[in-house]
Order: sequence, then C-alpha cells, then structure tokens
Amino acid sequence: ADAEGYLAAFGQPQLISMAGGAIPIATARELVGSVVSVEGIATMYTGGFFAGSGGKFYLQDETGGIQVYIPGEQAQTDVVIGDRVRVTGLIEPYRDSLELIPSDTPTSVELLGEAELPEPLSVTVEDVNNSDAILGELVAIEGTVLAVEDFSFDFQVQIDQGTGETATVLIEKQTGASAELIEVGQNYRMVGISEFYQGVRQVKPRLQSDIVEIVPPIVLLEMQSANTAVPGEVLTYTVTAANYTAEPLTNIFVELEVPGGGANALQVQPDQNGISANGDVIWAVDELAANGGTAVLQYFFTVPDGQTEPLMASPAQLTADEQAEPVLSNSFTTFLGDTVPIWAIQGEGDRSPYVSIEAATSGVVTAVFPELNGFFIQDLAPDDNPATSDGLFIFTGALPITVQVGDLVDVNGRVRELSGQTALQVESLADVVVNSSGYTNVFEPPVLYDPPQDPAAALAYNEALEGVLVGVLEPALVIAPTTQYGEYALVYEKWGVTSV
Repeated sequence: ADAEGYLAAFGQPQLISMAGGAIPIATARELVGSVVSVEGIATMYTGGFFAGSGGKFYLQDETGGIQVYIPGEQAQTDVVIGDRVRVTGLIEPYRDSLELIPSDTPTSVELLGEAELPEPLSVTVEDVNNSDAILGELVAIEGTVLAVEDFSFDFQVQIDQGTGETATVLIEKQTGASAELIEVGQNYRMVGISEFYQGVRQVKPRLQSDIVEIVPPIVLLEMQSANTAVPGEVLTYTVTAANYTAEPLTNIFVELEVPGGGANALQVQPDQNGISANGDVIWAVDELAANGGTAVLQYFFTVPDGQTEPLMASPAQLTADEQAEPVLSNSFTTFLGDTVPIWAIQGEGDRSPYVSIEAATSGVVTAVFPELNGFFIQDLAPDDNPATSDGLFIFTGALPITVQVGDLVDVNGRVRELSGQTALQVESLADVVVNSSGYTNVFEPPVLYDPPQDPAAALAYNEALEGVLVGVLEPALVIAPTTQYGEYALVYEKWGVTSV
C-alpha cells in the first residue's frame, strides 16, 4: 500500500509459483496446500512403515524432514535409506502428520543417486513430546526403559530420563524390528523418525540396529554352548570377555572348570590360546582394549559315552591387574538328548533365558486355540521348582494346527516373548512331530488355581503357572458379565470379598 506522506507498506510474501530447483524442507512444511519441490536424503525406506495400499518414506535435508506418501497407483517407487531423492508434490496434513504427496507424473519422484546419511539428532524426552521442529527428522534418544507393550502391529516402549515424563518409541512390526530383547529397567539408545500421529508424538525405529543397549562401564564375561547334545558329540564352549570401561585391561587370566571337572579332563581340547590341566582350562590375554574391546576364547568338549545327566558348566572367572575382584560369567546347562525341558525354557524370571534362541522341547498338548494361532503343551517330567512353569504356548501363526489334546509332541522353534507370554514359534509343519496320543487325562485333576490377593505376589504366582493347565476347583462367584472375548471374572467365596 502506498499513500502520500506515508512510507510504503508491504504484505507477507506469498508463493504463487516455483521455477527451477528445490526449496528447503523446513520451508515446504510451512506451505500446507501448496505444490512444492524438495530434495534430500532418504532416512527411511519404502515398505517398512504401514501405508495402507500406498507406500511411504522419509526425506531430510539440512533444514528438516518430512514424510513422503506415495498413493497406491504410484507406489512402485522403491527408495532405500541413503538415496538422494527429489520430490514434487502437494503438502497435506493427515491425522496430525504432515505428508508430501507426489504429483501424478513420471518425474514427481526422482532418484538422484546415493548420499551420506545424516547423523541422527540427539533429542530429549521433552523434545520428543513438544518440539515441532524435529518432526520428520531422524533422531536419537537415550534413557531407561520403563515399560514395553506388545500390540498386534507394533511394540510401544516408554523411555524415561528422570524428568517425570516419558517418550514413546513405537516399533512397527512391519519393519522386522522387535522389542522382545528389550529389558525393562535397562538403558538404551534408540534411533528413529520423530513423528506426530493421531495425537501421539513418537520416535519410530526403522531397523533392529536402531535399538542398542547402553552397557555400563563394566567388564562382562559370557559363556555359550549348545542347548542339547548326545554322547560322543563334540561341543564348542565359547567364553567372550568384553571391556566396557574407559581403561584397557592388562595381564588378564580367564579360568574355568569343564563340566564334570577332573573326571572329564581327557574330554577337553582348548583352542590355540588356552591350556588344559586336570579338568581346568586357562587362557592368558595380554590386553583387552577399552570401550568395548573383546576377546573370544573357546574349548572343545567331547560328551562322555556314558553321560545321561545334563552337563553343568560352572561360571568362568576373569582376573586382571585393573580389576579388584574377579568377574564371573553365567553358568551354562546342556541337556542330554534332543530337547530342552519346558521348565528350563520358562526359567525362574518373567522372561525366558532362551529368548530369540532356537530350541526344541517336548510335552503333552493340553489345549488347542485356533483363534490364538497356537496350542499349549505341558511337561511330563516337571522339575518340582515352584518358580518355574511346566507349560508353554506354541505359536503356529498362519500354519494349520494338526495336533489334538492328549498328543505327546516334539516341537522345534524360536523362543519369543509375545505380549509378556513366553512362547515357541514354529515356522513349518515339520517343526511339530506327534510321537503318540492318548495322554488326555494325564494332568487330571489340574493344578488348583488360587492366586494370592496381593497384586505383586499374584504376578509372581501367575508367572510360575504360565501355560499350565489349571482349574477353579472350589466355590467361586461370578462378579462381572462375560466380556466380548469370552472372559469372566471370579472370586473365591473363601476370600470373603463383599465389593469390587
């Protein structure tokens, strides 16, 4: 506007048209409803995050990041992490997210070659929950895991940094990444895309490698071998020493007693760095580098011909000039035969010690649930340890269930924690072998289900009976209508409950 006696005044500039190259992504995010061209590096590949019938990836430049949504009819575009991409399309909001939707032209998404991936931006819980500036960008958050929830299509992890609020890390199962190895109470670094979707601000990892446990500055010693063996078989025992302290370790000795001790001294052959004497194996290591330096030590053990009991390997120990006390490894048990008992797979804690490990086990089918995609089995030879469960859920997924209640079966699969329940996931029908039938009443009467009323004690009680056939064998009252899932709530009359 211009008037005599006044300085000329100008309104805000408006984008009418664009010619030539791309504009910064941060600028494009402000132009909702406009057609823009942006250029950046792909920080997320197509096909990992759910996009209905279409596809999506994320693009980032020096100013910001944005989701690129490709409608179904154009979704043939294949973008991988690290691609340099130019996109021309419409900026549109969708369920609190912001999308760049390519135009319906052959050149709306152009792959320009490969580029160096930007480093993730370090963010806090407060940033994740409040900052619009990081939306669409590759970020990294560190903190303590307070909770892990397993839903049908994703895992949701709550990260705490001691501020009184938590940030949500949402792991889409379609990416192939899993939260099953994440332990509550441990510290992690999680990398992913910062996003705002349906009212929830979140960080979305892209790959399993985006989820890394932060190990404290300590020295760790771990022992591993085969879960099962037969007489005459040669087992490889591997002991891994890792130094996560800030200083190197020197003059290191790692010592252990082989299963059976001196009685099995002739069954042992250490690797080229170890020596064996009277059932002991000793390794000398000159130095172990700081900040993650490792040493991998091995010995080979021939299972004695007359061995019938499990092989129990006691903990190895590490000493070094810089360590005031010896560092101990885990113990390790190898079971004789082809299977690991159910009680061993369940373990004494709320998570299986075999999570993500292939294992075979045996048991009697106690229940078949096609709607849950699986069945339950129970061990015929329990260990009489009240802290371990003798039952296990076998997850068959889309496979047909070919077993019946009372079948004695051998099952091979991968141990998983599904929604807090230990399960063995099979991959093919060949992983389930029916040995015999007719064990229908072997667990009658079932275990009396009588949980303590204290919530914490009830959790431990239920964990020890996970997957076991139980029964309500005393008078009880129904206190609520049957749910849509066929569930109903009971209280024992003996509890004297008068209100709920």
